[in-house]
Amino acid sequence: MKSALIHPGWDRYDFDMADKIIAYGNKYNIKVNGHTLIWHSQLPAFMRNMKDADSVKQFFTNHINTVAGRYDGKVFSWDVVNEALEEDGSLRKSVFSEKLGSDFVTEAFRLAEKAAPHTELYYNDYNIEQPKKRAGAIALIKKIQAAGVRIDGVGIQGHWRASNIPLKEIENSIIEFSALGIKVMFTELDLGVLPNPWDSDAADVNLKAVYSEKMNPYAKGLPDSVQTKFTKGYEDLFKLFLKYKDKIGRITFWGVNDGQSWLNDWPIRGRTNYPLLFDREFKPKEMNPAQQKLSVIEKIGYSLGDLAANLIFQTLMTFLAYFYTDVYKIPAGKASAIIFIGGFFGAFFNVIMGIIADRTNTRWGKFRPWILWTSIPFGVIALLAFSTPNFGESGKVIYALITYFLLVIIYSANNLPYSALSGVITGDMKQRNSLSSYRFVAVMVAQFIIQSLLLPLVLSVGHGDKAAGFEKVMFVFAITGVICFIITFLTTRERVVPAQTEKTSILQDLKDLTKNKPWVIMLLLTILVFITLALKGGMYIYYFKYYLNAPAEAAFLENIGFNNFIGWLNKAVTGLGLGQFQWPEDAPTSANSLFNAGGIIFMIIGIMFSKPLADRFGKRNVFGIFLFLSALCLVMFNFYSRTAIAAVFVTQVLHGFLYGVTIPILWAMIADVADYSEWKNNRRATAIIFSAMIFGLKIGLSVGGAIGAALLSRYGYVAEQAEQTASAVSGIKMSVSIYPGLVFIIGAAILIWYQIDKKMEVQIEKDLTERRK
Repeated sequence: MKSALIHPGWDRYDFDMADKIIAYGNKYNIKVNGHTLIWHSQLPAFMRNMKDADSVKQFFTNHINTVAGRYDGKVFSWDVVNEALEEDGSLRKSVFSEKLGSDFVTEAFRLAEKAAPHTELYYNDYNIEQPKKRAGAIALIKKIQAAGVRIDGVGIQGHWRASNIPLKEIENSIIEFSALGIKVMFTELDLGVLPNPWDSDAADVNLKAVYSEKMNPYAKGLPDSVQTKFTKGYEDLFKLFLKYKDKIGRITFWGVNDGQSWLNDWPIRGRTNYPLLFDREFKPKEMNPAQQKLSVIEKIGYSLGDLAANLIFQTLMTFLAYFYTDVYKIPAGKASAIIFIGGFFGAFFNVIMGIIADRTNTRWGKFRPWILWTSIPFGVIALLAFSTPNFGESGKVIYALITYFLLVIIYSANNLPYSALSGVITGDMKQRNSLSSYRFVAVMVAQFIIQSLLLPLVLSVGHGDKAAGFEKVMFVFAITGVICFIITFLTTRERVVPAQTEKTSILQDLKDLTKNKPWVIMLLLTILVFITLALKGGMYIYYFKYYLNAPAEAAFLENIGFNNFIGWLNKAVTGLGLGQFQWPEDAPTSANSLFNAGGIIFMIIGIMFSKPLADRFGKRNVFGIFLFLSALCLVMFNFYSRTAIAAVFVTQVLHGFLYGVTIPILWAMIADVADYSEWKNNRRATAIIFSAMIFGLKIGLSVGGAIGAALLSRYGYVAEQAEQTASAVSGIKMSVSIYPGLVFIIGAAILIWYQIDKKMEVQIEKDLTERRK
């Protein structure tokens, strides 16, 4: 109903569109607000040549009388005067103020009151929540009231940027305007997400700027991090509106869907903005993404990142010592030093990576981009680390050390953000438990491939040459990993973001960690768990090759039908031109692979029980009990004779199930520690908390792997020697049983001091959900 459209000629009015709007409102019982009677902008063309005050006054009077009079009682309210003030609260210099004087606003309300006695009358403007302009608006309203003229309300336009909503000033405005005895309305609400060329909150339609790509950064879609801030902005606003609902007359959005918004063409034409509650297809936007139920596609997509990483990680954990000593022919003592030094370096770099990741801000979020950026380098370096260039002993040591250093660095740069991502995909702890279950099924698939199939594949594709076989298999793993990482990047979203006001220093983040008792416990627990995994995982191959009786292993495989199965598989694989799998000729390798496969299958079954048990009894209790029981199974390996192959397998299956229950819970507990830190300190530093845990993981792997290699050296192991000394055999047996079992028991015991039980989990989730609204 602006004058340029409804009053196109001096003595000519066009009421067609306005009448249709009124009819539509009547049909659907919708109240209509008339916008606007007097505004300095979008005036009729004939006003441009109007020089004398009498003509302006005649237009002014006739327009208000005619338009307001025609729709008296038909429109619920009028924005009588729109945007009459400057930013400092003074009267705007316009054709009306210059020709009619400073009382033109009061006069407009006087005429409107007379022409439309059954219609509510408002003053409408932008930025009048700001102190100076608010003071000018209050003075203007008081002036109208002092003249005995009716004014029923004030409209605050609400054109704000999602990243800079002046909540405190909005609250002050509601209080101060309502104290004048008038209604407070928010009349043109939208939250822009694009940069402003002047870094200003002005909403003057006459302001224009030149298009540039920099000023239109989200043409292809809104980043998750910005979407979450946008959502948080609306949540904060409506929380404030509900607080003062008795003082607010109405809230009107300036458009329905994003495609209709004026902000696509102001102050720069041709941009893509996202300021409203419905997208361009009229679909409602998520308004509580942190608590959203995750789709199966997102859970699978996220889990593929762990599949990719664990094709390398499980190889490191299970076969790195074996690869260095038996394939690349590096002495066991030097292999131990490489694993220990490289692992410790990677562990400390992990903390640095956590600091970097927490301070990363991109259109894709904090953590997702690192998964993309590191995918190809990860694959390339993994391939180099398991290559065997023909150097002398010193050259091999240097090459192994350099490539291992690079691998642990790129692993940190990839896996730390990946792990931290689980803490920001959702704030719902049950969804987080479910996500962990999906994730660790993928881990078990990778573990099955590595522990059960890697050595046979190496022997097969290398035609008996283990060095060539490792290179070929790692090439396939590298390609697979890159693809999986890209899928993870494309299918996930970051939904939990820190509050807009949250700013912390690196020192403050580290200080928060030291005060976080659950974090300290989880750090120690992580170290202990991965010492055990690296130690026993790396020693199993030696246990089967040098402790258990090879003829007994061969007989066991024959009795359970394994050899017949392999015979059939050999024919199938040979038909593909890959050569023979060498399981039948190498009973220890076959038995070790089947042993690992059985454990992994039952770990997957255990993982399936993890979520319901954790949901019912709490993560801490379930983790501690099942870790202790799995430790007892490890200890039992020490007491079996060299021919008790069936007992070894049964114990492994039981151990796999019991330990499998704990696998997803560890990382879900670490995500809970990040929530605990936010709950306790009102600050969130997800990546640095996960980096500290992966620091513990790296320390555990380094210590466990180095201990394994050191024990081999200490007990007198000689690589590829068919018969080892009694001392070496005893050391191998202890390294898969007593030593790792005791470490697991210590890990279960320290959970007595871990305070996040089921009751606290529920309280933290409830409080953070309220706080993030």
